[in-house]
Amino acid sequence: MLGPCTYERGNYKCLCTQGIVPGVIDLNFNDAQTCDTCLHPIAMHLDYARPALPPAITAPALSGNASPDNTTSGNNPPKRRIRPYSLSSRVHPRTKLVNELIERLHYYHIIRVRGTPASGKTTLMNIVVNQLFENHGKERPIYVLTDWNERMIRGQGGWDAYLEQETGVHGDQWLTYSAYLVIDEAQESYWDGALWADLFKRIELDSSPYILLFTSYGSPGRGFVGFNEEKHRKTPLIFAPEQQISLRADENVRGYNPFRAPFLTPVGLLLDKDEAMDVVTLITKQMQSRPSLTEDLKEC
Repeated sequence: MLGPCTYERGNYKCLCTQGIVPGVIDLNFNDAQTCDTCLHPIAMHLDYARPALPPAITAPALSGNASPDNTTSGNNPPKRRIRPYSLSSRVHPRTKLVNELIERLHYYHIIRVRGTPASGKTTLMNIVVNQLFENHGKERPIYVLTDWNERMIRGQGGWDAYLEQETGVHGDQWLTYSAYLVIDEAQESYWDGALWADLFKRIELDSSPYILLFTSYGSPGRGFVGFNEEKHRKTPLIFAPEQQISLRADENVRGYNPFRAPFLTPVGLLLDKDEAMDVVTLITKQMQSRPSLTEDLKEC
């Protein structure tokens, strides 16, 4: 048996006083198991001795001669961001969506954003990265990869060596590396079973890294990157509903796990009513002849 659960979120503190995993003795516990009483990971309970991990990895030092855009020169890892993206004033901040996505990322440590091409995923990625910079940039480094090219990964000797080339940290050290890894067009990585088995599938609630995947689906054969072959369409990992954000907000998201329900907000890539009105209002303000936004129009 284990001690009390230590999970806390805001004003909520788990009431579980004794972690229980039926039929399992202490020596056989592992990080993937959950408490039968509160459903939180047993690793969040007192008296749980998790398997020893290698020492935590610290971020490679930044060189002082980074390029104006980011880190493409000097000794800096190529994919480490050292400053926010420059965004147009017309880009909607998507505050509710961004805050919810980051909240889920910090809880689950791996999140997938899934949408059709041209649905705003890359713009959302830029906004999220900027928000991470503002709130956590001094705590953890942020790495952004924009694809997962099979030829380049194989040429480098595998995903682990490729991550070392792009981030300065070898792949087998990423499980103990407290950093953000953001991958755009991540459906291109579906072919890489080793990456998914050795890194993504091993991410737990108490892991060090935070991995955010932006993936596309649909419209195969129209020239979009990562759609021409079957290897880009089958996901190697089944994500929990709360670990995914799709086009439309999942209004049932609070029902999947009652213990997480108070902390989940339904969000999606598509604009909600308030966001749509913000965008329309912004556009009409810039028009010489401003149309009238009647109540009927707002309800369309």
